[in-house]
Amino acid sequence: MNDFKTKIATNKDFKRISEFIFEISKFQEKQCIHSSIGETVKSLVNEFEELANKDELFCVFSENPIGEVCGFLACEFDRESKRGWLKGPLAENNNEEIYQELLDILVMELPIKIDKFSAFPNLKNQDLTRFYLSNDFEKDDISFIYEFHKCQIGKKGEIDKLFREDLPTENESDFKLLHEEAFPNTYYTVKEILALVDENHKILTLVKDEILLGYIYLSNDVESRIVDFEFITIRSNIRGKGFGRKLISSAISYSFNKLKTSKVTLTVTSKNNKAKKLYEEIGFQLLYSGISLHRKN
Repeated sequence: MNDFKTKIATNKDFKRISEFIFEISKFQEKQCIHSSIGETVKSLVNEFEELANKDELFCVFSENPIGEVCGFLACEFDRESKRGWLKGPLAENNNEEIYQELLDILVMELPIKIDKFSAFPNLKNQDLTRFYLSNDFEKDDISFIYEFHKCQIGKKGEIDKLFREDLPTENESDFKLLHEEAFPNTYYTVKEILALVDENHKILTLVKDEILLGYIYLSNDVESRIVDFEFITIRSNIRGKGFGRKLISSAISYSFNKLKTSKVTLTVTSKNNKAKKLYEEIGFQLLYSGISLHRKN
């Protein structure tokens, strides 16, 4: 008989679940990178509440006999694409019985049918990778999470004259084409990105002679003071000419000087060696490596 009990989470459970995630994710051997590692407890709670209020999150958790959280798994989902991104599972001692029960209950109780699940264990969390593979997930690619700290830039970084802090209205059609070409199967559509734009979600651009050369979409977690460059791309016909460096360097300066962040992060896959090399030349340092996994249902 299991010495734990698994439940469906509600908003009132998010604080103690977040405390569990925060503590267990200090160890790379236990991390699942989609689970918002490195954030504060409060920022995790805010993220869960925001997604739950938009009806885009389903969460289950396990308790030990004295009522302490000992396991967690959530699925952030998109109803239109029927895709689900798994956050976890996380469990004390990487307990596979907890992993399995969390996954079984989550899949059974999810409010929508998911056509494709994605997961992203830390490369050092071999137990979790083996667990997913034993549940018919397939390997996609290795991804690298990089960070850039404020102390690396000095008091004031340079911002290129072509840099814009927004997406000009006249460039929205170019933005759509560029995003769909660079990220054809990603988690945010053009429509969704445009709807997200606010004081903490920005589309930063490089524009010359009214032509959109490239963009960065960033999200700013005010609580943890971390800015994440979620999407970065430059027009394919001008790559290798220094525009990517100008865009990224300017966006870094903007993040530290305007958004008052303490750290910038980004993710790049092992297939994109040119971008990886550029990020390292600019000064980004490797934080974590993760493996992308998926299962089609």
